Amino acid sequence: NVSEGEMITSPPTEEELASLVFTADGAVLTQYFKPNMTVTTPSGRVEKINTVNKFDSLMNLAMYNSFWGKTFTCNGGGEQVAVVVEDTVTEIITQESLVEIPENGYLLAGLSDFTDFFDTAIKVGDTLKTELYFDPYFGDIETAIGGGTVLVKNGAKAPITHMRYGRDSRSAAGISRDGKTLYLITADKGNGSIGMSLDELTRFMLSIGVYDGINLDGGGSTQLVARAYGESGISYINSLENGYARPVANALGIVLTGGEPGILDGITVKTDKAEINVGEAVTASFIPYDQLYYPLSFDADITAEYTFEGVPGSQNGNTFIPSDSGTLTCIVNYGGFQAYSMVTVHDPDRYVDVDRPLYSVNVGETVPVVINAITKGGEQRIVPLSDVAVNIPSGIATFDGSVITAKKAGFGTINFSYGKFCFSAYLSVGGVLPDDSLAEPTSYSDDFETDNASALSYPSETPSAYKLSNEEVKSGKYSGKLWFDFDNEITDLQSAYAVFNSPALLNRSGGVLTLDVYSPGFESTQLKAMITDSAGNVRRIALENDLSFTGWKTVSVTLPSDISLPAKLSRLYVVEGKAESKQRGAVYFDNLSLIAGGAGDYDKDEFKEESFTPSFTITGGINATETLLAPIAALKVKESIEKAPVSYSFDAFTKAENTLQKESGKTVTSGNVTLIQYKDLSTLEEAVKTSEQTVAVIVSELNSTLKYNLQQALSNDKNVFVISGGENLNVEILGGVRFITLPSLTPSILTNQKSFVTVDIGTKKGKTVYKINRIKLWE
Repeated sequence: NVSEGEMITSPPTEEELASLVFTADGAVLTQYFKPNMTVTTPSGRVEKINTVNKFDSLMNLAMYNSFWGKTFTCNGGGEQVAVVVEDTVTEIITQESLVEIPENGYLLAGLSDFTDFFDTAIKVGDTLKTELYFDPYFGDIETAIGGGTVLVKNGAKAPITHMRYGRDSRSAAGISRDGKTLYLITADKGNGSIGMSLDELTRFMLSIGVYDGINLDGGGSTQLVARAYGESGISYINSLENGYARPVANALGIVLTGGEPGILDGITVKTDKAEINVGEAVTASFIPYDQLYYPLSFDADITAEYTFEGVPGSQNGNTFIPSDSGTLTCIVNYGGFQAYSMVTVHDPDRYVDVDRPLYSVNVGETVPVVINAITKGGEQRIVPLSDVAVNIPSGIATFDGSVITAKKAGFGTINFSYGKFCFSAYLSVGGVLPDDSLAEPTSYSDDFETDNASALSYPSETPSAYKLSNEEVKSGKYSGKLWFDFDNEITDLQSAYAVFNSPALLNRSGGVLTLDVYSPGFESTQLKAMITDSAGNVRRIALENDLSFTGWKTVSVTLPSDISLPAKLSRLYVVEGKAESKQRGAVYFDNLSLIAGGAGDYDKDEFKEESFTPSFTITGGINATETLLAPIAALKVKESIEKAPVSYSFDAFTKAENTLQKESGKTVTSGNVTLIQYKDLSTLEEAVKTSEQTVAVIVSELNSTLKYNLQQALSNDKNVFVISGGENLNVEILGGVRFITLPSLTPSILTNQKSFVTVDIGTKKGKTVYKINRIKLWE
């Protein structure tokens, strides 16, 4: 290393390590150096100096001066040190001691087992002559920093002389062909980035215009800092691999010179969001800076002009609301200077959900929240938490805008609202699970640390293999490696399967499947999961429709609610997106989780009871058809509903005397249960206040927004049921409110529907109970 023309450390003795060189006339180049350093005694003996200011085995002479530090440790036991001041030997030390390095001199160190230099060649008072050269030598080096191999030479890939295998964090530097552009490059490993191999780094450097380039360092030593336009301090540009700054032996710094402080020289533009939805506001701002790029105060006499281009929308000063998707350019003109910032505008989200169905945390701990969205265009993005309303009604935790902080042990529901989307997750603090077993999520996980699957192909001639591997790992020691070869003469769509030895069991609806998957960038290739339901039907679930990404990616999907339970997750597999894709290689799996929410499996609910006298019987109704099956079914259902004082049907089909007519806002009390036909939230809240202990709310159509609003309004000390019509029977508990969906019956010979579902609600021994009845209509 050379700084301001002085050699700090010598070139490496191994020729495979190169240096980045800056000359006094402004040239930048990469160069391999061979050291040629000697010391000559008064008698004419010439001794080789192996290194300067480096850790050395001392089998040859090593030199240490003030660039090394203030002291050097002589370990004794044959280790010898000569103190040289202004070229004169002032002391020869052979015992263990801490030797002070003279500011106007240097130390020579060596081992008596390998040289007699200190015993016979020199003595105190001798004048020594040192020559510190390197080959090739040129005296106009201003700065030089040691590195690794040269990667690019004369615009082409250079031979690798110092190999570093695998992908890792990388530091590199390069110069353009005209010598006017210096490239400082870092490649992160971690936080979603997989790092780079030397070959990938070389190809990247060539792609951006590097004519000569060198690999510097890697791993935790990769650290790049800069002072941005309009900023007063420096900050890290890259993500540190180990999460902290590692001390390094040397660094390359670029210092701005020239220019005058306080004179306006430009502006930098920022926006409060880098990505937004159509209809979501973005606000632009700017910072003026001087000729040294330090921030300036705003001049009240200068008016800033804001314009927004690229997508249509409405502007109010420095705020813009887009009405279409695309790339929005925010432009600011100030004092004759113009700058801009880009914002990605997504089309409205088609799916939004929290990153996990269950948060588990101890008292006093925090857990971050991530909201994922899929846009109508198919892009995946993270929703800014500032746009999400978060409510934790149980009071066991708080949310401060980024993390959940647990306050006391308990179990509750976290409710989220984002635009038209309402969704929720469970929160367990201190290991507490709900008393209601129905709300307790069930889970299955596989960390791919033990043998768990075998390979299968379609067609059978397609080559494939599965095994545990440590080649690409997300966490732990191993991942699951599924290798396949679609580069063959087969014209059918080909698939390669990882078939689980013990399939994961799914016994509740609303399950969320999450998986970490690694892809090297497969084009026209998809990732899917195979689920077999209780009837033996196979459901193929799309996990990732495009494996063209490179590196690790977490995929998460909510499984269809109409899967017949219990079901089994039996396979993960890759399939060609189009025939003859010619893809060949491996994908890797890690951290599989299958978590079912609080939906389904009502038979485990403690409020469920086998026999009691109901206060209400509620049915999904029968849709009229032209067949005689409808009146036959009506007679059967009538026998069931007449046992209760009051009944209600979403589709009136019989003249049972206890059947309520549809009447928005009507309230009826029977026994200890109040039935309310939903009209609006304000009417409902008032009716609930004056009702008995148990409330049953009838809702004709229930969407996610209404479900969220009802759950917020009805979460109290009362036992609350919300019953709605739908296509499938479903029971779900949110914040203590039981949401029950009852299917309507459409009797037909074609559908061969043989049973009908009703729900009874009443009281037994002072306790609210309910029962799901399946009425057999015919054989």
